[in-house]
Amino acid sequence: FKPIGSQDLANSFYGTFDGDNKAICSMYMNIDRSETVIAGLFAITYGEIRNLGLVNANITVKGVVTTVGGLTGASYNNIYNSYVTGSINVTGSSWMPVGGIAGTVYELNNVENCYNLANITATNILQEEGSADIGCGGIVGQGDLNIKNCYNRGKIVATCVDNDTHVGGICSTLVSGFIKNCYNRGKIVATCVDNDTHVGGICSTLVSGFIKNCYNTGKITGNSKKLAIAGILAVQTNSTTISDIFNIGTIVDVDNEGDTSAGGIVGTTDVKSGNVIKNSYNIGAIDSDNVNSNKIGSVIGNGLYATLNNCNYLRGTCDDGIGGEGTSTGVTELESIDKFPSVLDVVNGENAFKADTNNINNGYPILEWQ
Repeated sequence: FKPIGSQDLANSFYGTFDGDNKAICSMYMNIDRSETVIAGLFAITYGEIRNLGLVNANITVKGVVTTVGGLTGASYNNIYNSYVTGSINVTGSSWMPVGGIAGTVYELNNVENCYNLANITATNILQEEGSADIGCGGIVGQGDLNIKNCYNRGKIVATCVDNDTHVGGICSTLVSGFIKNCYNRGKIVATCVDNDTHVGGICSTLVSGFIKNCYNTGKITGNSKKLAIAGILAVQTNSTTISDIFNIGTIVDVDNEGDTSAGGIVGTTDVKSGNVIKNSYNIGAIDSDNVNSNKIGSVIGNGLYATLNNCNYLRGTCDDGIGGEGTSTGVTELESIDKFPSVLDVVNGENAFKADTNNINNGYPILEWQ
């Protein structure tokens, strides 16, 4: 299958594509070019996509700059009520935004009521430093956008040699906008041999905006000479806020001898003032036995630059609540799980979730529309 619309903006898709709650089944795509590739069902969309499913999609793309998503490579409009299942496999040698729904979304557009079950593999083969970062997310690779009422259950595996790897269960790097009422239960594995790796259960890096009413149950594994890894958010910057969040997923750091920050909620806070973390709960264990670092904490790995309010963690998940030189003000250790509120009570501030009465999500809250 060739993506609808060409690789340039002049011939992008405009208008509205309404799938009428139907699905396109077994779409097969295999692209191999020594140039930029923007791919998905659509290449570039200025039009809105809604009410559409891709079932058992098989998408394989190899190129230089590879911007790939199940529904669209690059979106300049909204995406509503849509989903992708199957597999997405991308190989590149330059900048690589990859997502289950969209590779990139721009101009603060919305992705709402969407989910991804596709397993995603992103591999960067450039063996020298350059503009060759991976930005991989279960819903969206990266961008300026608002993600609401979405979830990911697909496994994500991202591998890079000499450049940065950014991976999030919902989105990798959120430049501006928000993520709210979302959850991840997909396993995440991120590896970079010689450079930075940022990996979070919800988001890798929050540059501007907020994360609210979200939880993670997926297992997270990272390995890099410079690693920030967390159950919710790997790197928090620029006076941002995360609130009403819960992490259940375990965090495994594999034999890392470099600079590591690992936290049950946040890996590291990266700016000297203005970052806020409040109403957070972690019961996910952090396996840091093979890590030579003091920046390990059940709430934040390196929490020097954050204001904390009502941040709670389970005794035994980690030796400390806050790693590095951060203060423990606003942090409480609870001795047993029965001392915690339910996940639903924590994340359901907007009544977007409901109880999993039919056990379709291992008993954890599901979205109202599921």
